[in-house]
Amino acid sequence: MRETTGRRHLSGPALGIGTIGVLAVIALIMPLRLLVPSGANDVTTIDFDDGVITEGVNEPREQDPRPALRVAVGAMNSPRATRGQYADLLRVVADSVDRRALLAQRKTYAEINDMLEQKQVDLAFVCTAPYVLGKKKFGMEILAVPVTQDQKVYYSYILAHIESSARSLDDLRGKVFAFTDPQSNTGCLVPKYMLLLRGETP
Repeated sequence: MRETTGRRHLSGPALGIGTIGVLAVIALIMPLRLLVPSGANDVTTIDFDDGVITEGVNEPREQDPRPALRVAVGAMNSPRATRGQYADLLRVVADSVDRRALLAQRKTYAEINDMLEQKQVDLAFVCTAPYVLGKKKFGMEILAVPVTQDQKVYYSYILAHIESSARSLDDLRGKVFAFTDPQSNTGCLVPKYMLLLRGETP
């Protein structure tokens, strides 16, 4: 068990079946090469209205006439934070194929998969379970898999308040438990599996 400010990490399994995320390609296969990223542009607030949400990462179109590379990200943080975290990477990827990057964000992994299936975006950063579902449904393909600390595995943590008496998942019986995205491997599927092993259901 590890403690962080205001939170306690209860035990969770390592996931050898997945990766932190996968870069899935539905309409574009392209080579990647390492480039030195330029500085991030000013952040623009994104409104989650109907339709594909796109925000320029490079210069505005009138200053960058190259064709757009439409990249979707299933935000695990706020839209503003996600844009800031991904801007340089998207610019590097787009520049490597001589395109300008456009960022599309949605609230859920399912929406990102739908955008890929409908070819509203060219590629996306997705989680493990959405990749498996997309592969089965419409042939989603992996372009790149992240490696963190020389590993392709990652971990699921159950978080409890630091003042909680809970020391294991069993101690949370009868308590209110919050899951993340329904298609999240670590934030939903693994906790449900852990409950199943205990004869419990969400």
